[in-house]
Amino acid sequence: MPDKIIICQNCQNSFVYSEFEQNRDAREGKPAPIYCPICQSIKEQEARRPAKPKAPML
Repeated sequence: MPDKIIICQNCQNSFVYSEFEQNRDAREGKPAPIYCPICQSIKEQEARRPAKPKAPML
């Protein structure tokens, strides 16, 4: 299974999905990533710590 070039669904940048990552994810039953590593880490942080709503201006 050769390395794949994937386009991030969020930022549209391309990133490499290596053969090692593909094999590991197949063993663990994970699908191929749709976000680049940077966008994925941002999404994980947002899931752990949702943004606080802004206070209305009076």
